[in-house]
Amino acid sequence: MLSKYRHPKIVLLIGAVTVPPTLCIAMEYIKDGTLYDLLHKKESSIDRQTKVKHCTTAYFCFPVFA
Repeated sequence: MLSKYRHPKIVLLIGAVTVPPTLCIAMEYIKDGTLYDLLHKKESSIDRQTKVKHCTTAYFCFPVFA
């Protein structure tokens, strides 16, 4: 289902292997790391207002999958 979505704010799902014992997901490479990394790194150069904007954007993407 996720592989059908193409949007600049959604990380692209490349593919998945679901045959045990090999379970893995291949996702698009994001050069700055995950959203979690971006928001929680102490040495981040992103100000608080930008972090809040990223969180708000991520929140509003969730209804797409419902």
